[in-house]
Amino acid sequence: GVQTCALPISSRNSLLMLLAAVATVLLIGCVNITNLLLARAAGREHEAAVRSAMGANPAQLVRSAVAEPLLLSAAGCLLGLLLATLALPLLAHALPSTLPLLHPLRMDAPLVLFAVGASLVCALLCGLLPAIRFVRNHPQEALRSESRTASESAGGKQVRRALVIGE
Repeated sequence: GVQTCALPISSRNSLLMLLAAVATVLLIGCVNITNLLLARAAGREHEAAVRSAMGANPAQLVRSAVAEPLLLSAAGCLLGLLLATLALPLLAHALPSTLPLLHPLRMDAPLVLFAVGASLVCALLCGLLPAIRFVRNHPQEALRSESRTASESAGGKQVRRALVIGE
């Protein structure tokens, strides 16, 4: 059977507030990384245009745009799991004694799977806007530009400003 723990209302509310705070920080981090990746994508439009002109299909452009966030996310996940493993004994002593626990704090498979899944979702969300930018890019216009590092379009700047305002 499934064990349930009836948390006192004050503990439940505190834990929900903590969960909301952590989710907010994660969302802010995702928005920051998406904004940085969009700025980087603006500098890589010429590269994407050349790849498209040489026959790269949209799926290949999306794959190249999502590869960097996936790598960053994997590194962040591994570092976070390592730090969590090291900090877990300290956290166990810092918890209030009034907080009821079903099990001792430990790193287990469901926790690691959740961390990997959350990292994967964050990476895909962070890589989505740059990927859309690469696919919507018109290769002829990007290749005609004089500079390889052409400035960001007005639409790209608006998206980045909206992200900052939303943050």
